[in-house]
Amino acid sequence: VHGASGGVGTLAVQLAHRIGAVVYGTAGDDRGRQLVERLGARRAFDHHAEGYLDEMLAATQGRGVDVVIDMAAQANLMKDAKVAATRGRIVVVGSRGSLDFDPRALMKADLDVRGMGVNNLCPDELDLAMHALSAALEGGMQVIVARSFPLEEAADAHRAVAERGKDGKIVLVMGNEGEGLSRIVQDNCDFLVKLPQVGEVSSLNVAQASTACMYEWLRQNQVPSA
Repeated sequence: VHGASGGVGTLAVQLAHRIGAVVYGTAGDDRGRQLVERLGARRAFDHHAEGYLDEMLAATQGRGVDVVIDMAAQANLMKDAKVAATRGRIVVVGSRGSLDFDPRALMKADLDVRGMGVNNLCPDELDLAMHALSAALEGGMQVIVARSFPLEEAADAHRAVAERGKDGKIVLVMGNEGEGLSRIVQDNCDFLVKLPQVGEVSSLNVAQASTACMYEWLRQNQVPSA
């Protein structure tokens, strides 16, 4: 798991560990690496250190890993190809730009690359994923929250999302029901995110905050939906 100390990474490490996978992760500082190992990774590597890819290969006796989950493909995709095992899979769940990429890196080991986005899930798949996450949380899986912000500091929350070195999720805290967003919007957004607090609409992942605000603006301005 590249970027294993972040919000998505901490969940990925725990889920993989819970199903019996041997998990390796990367993080940029000692605190993040300690967190990743505490959550179930066999070892966490410093992705700023020169030679960390060679260390990862050595940890797998040169075999490489079967699956790579990448939060920053624009920086890591060629690195992922180096540490993936033959016929392994690289799953891209985040990228902040484009990159120069040599397709021969994939051909050399018969690698698959898959991009994934939650917006592509059909309702049944999303419902299944949410039930699985709910069960995992009830069974002890942790949601690591790096920082929380009140709604009026949404701009600061968005800046925090882009910062490096945070361990866990950035959370935007809404007001009480009847204040701020309408119930219809809160219901909709609860369906969309469910995390970081399953079943509670008082906290929303900041990544969905703009969608919530858009729905509320449309409601207040009585703009008919498409």
